[in-house]
Amino acid sequence: MVEDRPTGGVPAPVRGERVLEVGCNDGSNLLPMAARLPDASFTGCDIASVAVRSARNAALALGLTNVAFLEADLASLQGGPYDRPERIAAADRAVL
Repeated sequence: MVEDRPTGGVPAPVRGERVLEVGCNDGSNLLPMAARLPDASFTGCDIASVAVRSARNAALALGLTNVAFLEADLASLQGGPYDRPERIAAADRAVL
């Protein structure tokens, strides 16, 4: 894992890491990251079905295979990669 270091506002690289964004909306944060960091994996979660559908369509149009979008309330996820607090904590990075 790459540690965060003060870099003048630029985050440390996330090569090979798993990134979770809670409240991802239409994927406007995750999609550019996924495009620039193909060795990392990204998951976005949002309760708004229209936004998640838009994010999924954009990822498909961009040919991104390292990003997934879940339509769910993170507090009520069951049976997924982030369905318990300890699994959320296991993400290498979280965007809240």
